Amino acid sequence: MLIGWPKASEYKGDAERYRKNAVFFREAPVLVFALSGEYKSIVDSIILKRGENDPLAIEMIKNRQSAPTRIQQIGGFVAHLLLVLHSFGIGARWMAAPLVAKREIENIIQVHEGRDLVALIPLGYPDETPSASPRKTINEFVTFIK
Repeated sequence: MLIGWPKASEYKGDAERYRKNAVFFREAPVLVFALSGEYKSIVDSIILKRGENDPLAIEMIKNRQSAPTRIQQIGGFVAHLLLVLHSFGIGARWMAAPLVAKREIENIIQVHEGRDLVALIPLGYPDETPSASPRKTINEFVTFIK
């Protein structure tokens, strides 16, 4: 879909790689769909009561939208699911790329009103076991503040 857009031609190589990585899930024997419902925490309720015209409330709303609670909950679920599957020798990958066709996927899997497709996880036994790539030390990507 996206690859066929005229503006995509300037990204030809990257776009082709993206397309290949975005559609391989079609070959997976099992697909897990992570869905989320609307969620408003007590914190969200209090901030909204303060008012959308209040500068402090606006800033808090914006900050909370950058990492919404419902997405954090899905993230925890998917991360743990991937670890459990790996322990059983099952290959799995958390995918967001197919969400460019979110409406179509939701129609196919008949997502109910009030639910929202957030992630797609294809499962299967791997065809290969790639060697581990070199790992960075923790100090290369974490900053400890004392």
